[in-house]
Amino acid sequence: MLSIFKKTSLFMLLFLPMIVMAGAVEDLNSKLAGITSITANFKQQVLSEDGTPLQTSKGSMAILRPGKFRWTTTSPLNQIIITNGTKLWIYEPDLEQVTIQNLTNNIGQTPLLLLTNKDIVLQNNFLVEQISTTQVGEWFKLLPKANNSSFKQITIGFVQNKITYLKLLNQLGQTTEIFFSQVKINSPLSANLFSFKIPSNVDVINMSGSQGE
Repeated sequence: MLSIFKKTSLFMLLFLPMIVMAGAVEDLNSKLAGITSITANFKQQVLSEDGTPLQTSKGSMAILRPGKFRWTTTSPLNQIIITNGTKLWIYEPDLEQVTIQNLTNNIGQTPLLLLTNKDIVLQNNFLVEQISTTQVGEWFKLLPKANNSSFKQITIGFVQNKITYLKLLNQLGQTTEIFFSQVKINSPLSANLFSFKIPSNVDVINMSGSQGE
């Protein structure tokens, strides 16, 4: 009987983490799959490896799945970042400058794809762990599987199934924390919100390899 108990305990030790991880992936997949659009205000803070604040900013964001994203920073400087799913525009009014890039599909380099791309297969890209759960909220830790990922760890927090927290730990030990407020899920959004017309009299840095907007 003792031998059977030991074998059963060993089985649980070996396989329980895999069972828990599978449940976390399913839970997070379910939350993300239920999202077609998000609008929110944000406060973002970048911390050094020792926790020293390096930068704080705030603004608003909008997401329309699949692929569309708008991030507007209002403080300390004005900046607008827009993507239509293939091309990325970074507009800095104070510098009178627009940078155009192609949007990478590498989720290890662009964690934003977690929220914008419906086709991301979590278990192929991350080890997922549910690190906390309460009656109102759930928090997940994601560890990238790719060796070339820009990030060591991503933490996502949900309250009443609305994303309220995102933390990114990069390979240099810097942490970016984003707190979302006034979150609205699945409100109708116009696709025009995610298109960008380059203003006149601005410098254009085109890194996309294509001409035009």
